[in-house]
Amino acid sequence: MGSKSRTLGLIEFLEEAELQHHYHAIKNVLQVHSVQQLKYVVDDDLFNIGMSRPEARRLKNFYNKVFCLFSTNFSKYFFVFMQVFRRYLVFWQIFRRYFFLSFCNTF
Repeated sequence: MGSKSRTLGLIEFLEEAELQHHYHAIKNVLQVHSVQQLKYVVDDDLFNIGMSRPEARRLKNFYNKVFCLFSTNFSKYFFVFMQVFRRYLVFWQIFRRYFFLSFCNTF
């Protein structure tokens, strides 16, 4: 399925879903120019451009797989970042109290 670290273009996304033969119809008829815009496409639109039900289902499932994976990884990393940031804040508050108390006591 390739690397998710880079942004997939519409043609690459359709190629990975094995639906590249619908690229021109999706781009010209439905006026979809990026993968993110596929979120707003309904099944009737896909049927009107000649896509079969299994193809439409494959497109929707692949879209959900790619973007749910991204959002799951993002939320996981954001959660870890927030935990580390909270620990850093606690450490900084303790250090600041100790440093300023010891600094003030020297004068």
